[in-house]
Amino acid sequence: MPHAGALVIIGGGGHAVVVLEAAKLNAVRVFGFYDDDPTAPLNHGELSASWLGTMHDVASAAGQSYILGVGDIALRQTLMRQLDRISIMPTTIIHPSAQVAHSAIIEPGVYVGPQCVVHARARVDAHAIINSGAIIEHDCEIGVNTHIGPRACIGGGVHVGDNTLIGLGASIIPGISVGSDCTIGAGAVVIRDVPVGSTVVGVPAKPIHHSQPID
Repeated sequence: MPHAGALVIIGGGGHAVVVLEAAKLNAVRVFGFYDDDPTAPLNHGELSASWLGTMHDVASAAGQSYILGVGDIALRQTLMRQLDRISIMPTTIIHPSAQVAHSAIIEPGVYVGPQCVVHARARVDAHAIINSGAIIEHDCEIGVNTHIGPRACIGGGVHVGDNTLIGLGASIIPGISVGSDCTIGAGAVVIRDVPVGSTVVGVPAKPIHHSQPID
């Protein structure tokens, strides 16, 4: 059983490795990780953690804090539902090199990666990922379990729904609304609102199944 005050990581893949490093840089004590695969990447190499058991064993961590170490949005949703049923509390990890405004709101379970900027009055909802070098401008809202990819730039006043993936290097101009359950392709430039459940790519961003820009 994890020691009192220790952090456990749920998942042991590549995202878990970067979460572990950020935790260590913040002097957070990481007891280990849970993953159905005991040979997961987090169990190997110089930067590693102890394997604590499969997902069926997570209940033994009741009373501890955790952060998701999984990047896949659908799997994160499943894990969030499972973890809500036991007494385990999400925690937030912010890389020391990230810049987060004092007036920004960062909800529990969020990971903010290296060189990220979260500006004034922005809100990042629970379990979101703000990945390496991403910029969240003023007055944005980033939904629950949404993943902002590396070097993505989200303009001022943008609203991004829940469970949405913003690909690496994508840009969204100020004031745009992106619905829940969307995918914005890598390098896309979003200049119009994106409806719920859409996948858009390109410059300017267009629905992947349609030749016309988003209305």
